[in-house]
Amino acid sequence: MKKSKNHILSALVATGIAGGGMVMPAASQAEVETTLHMHTMNMFRGQSESEFAPALHGEIEYSHSSGVYAGTEIVNSSEGGVEWDLMYGYEREMGDFNFNLGMVHYMFPGATEDADGDSYTTEQKRSSISDSTETEFKIGVGFREYSLTYYTNTDSAVDATYISLDYQGKKFGVHYGITESSEDDPFNPGEKEETNYSDLALSYALTDEVTFTISKAMGDAVGNEIGDVEGDPLVMLSYQIPLGKHGD
Repeated sequence: MKKSKNHILSALVATGIAGGGMVMPAASQAEVETTLHMHTMNMFRGQSESEFAPALHGEIEYSHSSGVYAGTEIVNSSEGGVEWDLMYGYEREMGDFNFNLGMVHYMFPGATEDADGDSYTTEQKRSSISDSTETEFKIGVGFREYSLTYYTNTDSAVDATYISLDYQGKKFGVHYGITESSEDDPFNPGEKEETNYSDLALSYALTDEVTFTISKAMGDAVGNEIGDVEGDPLVMLSYQIPLGKHGD
């Protein structure tokens, strides 16, 4: 996920405000939810990660009334295999406000080519999971239907951040994201490759299960061979199938 893609895992937190203080739940409660999504493409931050092919996306989410959450997602990837994401963190709600702190790991088991489109050798395929794993730290705040989330890559060789501004109503959603990335140029030691662009997405829930999304990337990296950012508008139709929810 490189989510939130926009894959965003939210814990279900039971809190309230009364008499000027926060009311804690009387007993701890946990919930596990499993969902299957079908998309006309795997869209992430204004880009197609499935080479515009249909995508299957399964997820399992665990949430606890203390605010702790964890989850995993699997979706097909344009790199010849699947993308397997792990996420965990802590979220609290206080009235109309919420706070989220977490980590997201993006892994690509079975990848047959690297990010530049070059095929892996047999030995590289064996090590492609560890070599291609990316980890982001995220911190977010929200107020009612509005949220602001900041992501930063934990790899010391890559200086990459993503800022996500979102509005999500009952039917209509708006997303605006800003990508800023700088990493060492493997062909020019001492120089950096920069990929800076923004993406805008509008979504509408046709039903509880079906959502229509249109997204557009904008900025200096769009159409740039180095940044490899596609600028054509993307249209995605998603169908969600709840597979089960269990709690104590």
